Amino acid sequence: MISRRLYPLCAMVISLTATAAQPQVVKADDLTISAAWSHATAAGTTSGAVYFTIENAGKQLETLLRASSPVAGEVIFHRTTGPAGALQMEQLWTIDLVPGRTVKFEPGARHVMLNDLTGPLMAGTVVPITLQFQHAGAVTLQVQVVPAGADGPPG
Repeated sequence: MISRRLYPLCAMVISLTATAAQPQVVKADDLTISAAWSHATAAGTTSGAVYFTIENAGKQLETLLRASSPVAGEVIFHRTTGPAGALQMEQLWTIDLVPGRTVKFEPGARHVMLNDLTGPLMAGTVVPITLQFQHAGAVTLQVQVVPAGADGPPG
């Protein structure tokens, strides 16, 4: 039998567990950033990728300047280019977010690289990444790590 004093604690744990399973939506100024996720990585892997969507509902151009994460020594923007079988990654120095448009970071296209990982990205965990925007400032996302073969975040 659970003590009455433990009921609030149990309710909080259940609530946090349910929240962690839902894709996060973060608003900063006129930006909406959603569905941040990453694939799990194998032990010994030194890099991973993060994907998400940014909508600029404002009237001014916004620029994504840089990103950082405590789980990686280096965080950079990339775009996958080239025909199948000859794919290459090109570094992007900044990302312009045009007013009224949505920019997607997704596998096989634009994405954020986490290099020099401090350890493997484990499925079922959440890792932070901070995006620095020209006008909106710093925004921290909680990135859901999904199994290696998953097509995207849950939900």
